[in-house]
Amino acid sequence: LLKPELFETKSYPVRVETQGMSSGKTWVWSRTGDFPPEHFGYNVEHPATIVVGADVDAVNEMTLSYV
Repeated sequence: LLKPELFETKSYPVRVETQGMSSGKTWVWSRTGDFPPEHFGYNVEHPATIVVGADVDAVNEMTLSYV
């Protein structure tokens, strides 16, 4: 990210689908108070950091400044 301060991120356990129509899709486990994510094959040792929010106006302004 060019300006990480413009984004809100969270880390979640992940699982990559290896079969079927969604092969290659990465699933994040964001549920709380449920079964543990490792019970469903999610990797809790190496969580993925994903963007869950952004300062949209600032991101648009930054993007347009590069055009």
